[in-house]
Amino acid sequence: MDVPLSMSPGLQKLPFIPTQTHEFKHWNSLIKHHAKLKDDHSILDTYTQMESLGVLPDKATLPLVLKACGQLQAVERGKKLHKAVLSAGLISDIRVQTALVDFYSKCGMLMNACKVFDEMTDRDLVSWNAMISGCVGCSEYQKALVLFSQMQNGNLKANSVTIVELLRACGELLELRLGKEIHGYCLRHGLFNSNPHVGASLMWLYMKFDPSIAALVFEMLDSRNTVSWNTMISGYVNIGDCLKSLQLFISMLIEGFKCDLVTLLVVIQACVEYGNFELGKQVHQLVIKFGYNSMHIVNALMNMYSKFSDFGSLYELFNSIPTKDAALWNSMLSCFIEKGFIDESIDILAKMHLEEIQINERTLVIIFPLCAHLSNGLVNGKSLHAYAFKIGQEKNKHIENSLVNMYAMFNLVEDATRIFTKMKFMDVVSYNVMISGLVHNQHNVQACEVFIQMLELEIKPNSQTVTSILAGFNGVKFLNVGRSIHGYVMKCGIQIDEYLNTALTEMYINCEDEETDASIWRALIGACRNYSNTHMAESAFENLIELEPTNAGNYVLLSNIYAAKGLWSEVKNLRLIVKNKGLKKPAGRSWIVIKSKLHLFAAGDKTHTQSNKIYKKLTFLLTSIKEMGYVPDLSWVLHDEDDDRKLARLSSHSEKLAVAFGLISVKGGSPILITKNLRICGDCHEFSKYVSKLTKRTIILRDASRFHHFVHGSCSCKDFW
Repeated sequence: MDVPLSMSPGLQKLPFIPTQTHEFKHWNSLIKHHAKLKDDHSILDTYTQMESLGVLPDKATLPLVLKACGQLQAVERGKKLHKAVLSAGLISDIRVQTALVDFYSKCGMLMNACKVFDEMTDRDLVSWNAMISGCVGCSEYQKALVLFSQMQNGNLKANSVTIVELLRACGELLELRLGKEIHGYCLRHGLFNSNPHVGASLMWLYMKFDPSIAALVFEMLDSRNTVSWNTMISGYVNIGDCLKSLQLFISMLIEGFKCDLVTLLVVIQACVEYGNFELGKQVHQLVIKFGYNSMHIVNALMNMYSKFSDFGSLYELFNSIPTKDAALWNSMLSCFIEKGFIDESIDILAKMHLEEIQINERTLVIIFPLCAHLSNGLVNGKSLHAYAFKIGQEKNKHIENSLVNMYAMFNLVEDATRIFTKMKFMDVVSYNVMISGLVHNQHNVQACEVFIQMLELEIKPNSQTVTSILAGFNGVKFLNVGRSIHGYVMKCGIQIDEYLNTALTEMYINCEDEETDASIWRALIGACRNYSNTHMAESAFENLIELEPTNAGNYVLLSNIYAAKGLWSEVKNLRLIVKNKGLKKPAGRSWIVIKSKLHLFAAGDKTHTQSNKIYKKLTFLLTSIKEMGYVPDLSWVLHDEDDDRKLARLSSHSEKLAVAFGLISVKGGSPILITKNLRICGDCHEFSKYVSKLTKRTIILRDASRFHHFVHGSCSCKDFW
């Protein structure tokens, strides 16, 4: 196991300090010693002794004590120290004031930090950095950017610390344009290569928008280190490109860089997600070679062996750990329960008992679902419930959620409801468990009542909530209820994930009601595209062509999904079906009326009298919104050709031309009103959202499915049409 730094050999020996001395220089020396060792607990222990003797640290060591308070979230201790500083008249020192700003920020008390900062008569760069960092740490990203602007007005130049925090704020706000401006500031003032964290922060920012730019920044670094490699490797994992992440990791090793704990943790995750077990096992050998034995790396390796069902290696790894705590046993137990290995899970529990490992609240949450698979599961579940009461965890929110779920699985709805109604702290997970349990037991009306109660308490449902509710209203007689819930989802902007989209599609398929509008099927097929759910899209498509057998546009919807997945043979088959049926897809057209005159546009159209102005405006719009984060989605081009040709087609869709012409022609901030004869493509939809934000203009586009109101970067359809 890792040896604590304070116990490592060869460190400077602790100076002898008389316990009753009032000479603060000796105490200050002791605090500085602990600070070098980064031993925050010892710093506070030393300060406690000083406090008992009425000795206050001086201006040089007060910041160290306040920093320790912030690191350990010792709020009351820090507040008390603040009062002592005021009483001693030390508050005017800029180092002490900055330390107070940092302390309050780290404890999430931003208002207190701002108060101290505002009362400062003199501020240096360190003070500004502390306040900006505090705002970023408390998720007040816009305030951090405002502070930077104020700092520049005071003729102070940012350093690498400032830049790192500002880039983080830009990333969280998705402010690519401002991020690029800060990048330019770095280059102009020689900050780009001054600190490896600046380059890493730039790569992190660009990875959110365009990984190719992040890779370019990586290539431009004068010198790379482990931090820069880790940023790129983890960045690719975060965007789902695990193959690129693993290739970069191999390059890192080839170039002779030593990976650290962070590298290995991310690479193990990438191996699991990409399915490369052989490389994962080699990474395990690197872990052994470099001597990393933290519990984080052990848990990651255990998870990997579990995912690849190599339980022999899992047991070998587990048994190689000489001292196993409850957390490690819980990880082992979780691996087997997730795989459905009931007997093995029970065996692990028995071994925990023999090893006298105390079952904690995490263990209980893990093993409650196990009860449903046991012949005497209810008896065991009640015993665990009693044990939770015994150790004082019966009111733990996670345990209460698990108890509600367990009793519902055993059809004991009254017991589940009794626990649920007595909960003091309920969140969306609590309501999801209760609603799911009621639906499981066919108490659908009661589930609906709980759902309404949830709304009254202003606890916002998520996709899992709605998926559970829809499961209880799945049939022709409940179609109106299902439609109402679907409407609520649209109105409130609940994210329609893969599971909710499947639930909605299945609801309409199972209902088989003549009143199910074709537009609903088209919207569901469109949503299936977002989750590459080809099977569900095909089921919805069959229902759609029964309603509209001669609408060639419906075949295009399914063709879009095939094209997005690169299934070009399926695209060709659909085109052949359309041709054999004698169907013709009308050419896409968009039009706008200006002063009673209709202006019609087709894709790539250059026949308009103001064509040059329109394309110049469109180029400006595309360039500007790319700086805001817009990335053209080439999957909407239904042709098997190179990316340059796809981009050229995509950039001149009729909707984009109509929007550009509307912005040229409609003055005074009036809405841009456009009509299209077909369904708007996903890329033009995204384009319109960005343009509405860029120009601060409302764009109203009526396509074959519905009206789309684009305002401030959002659409009224909530991206479901």
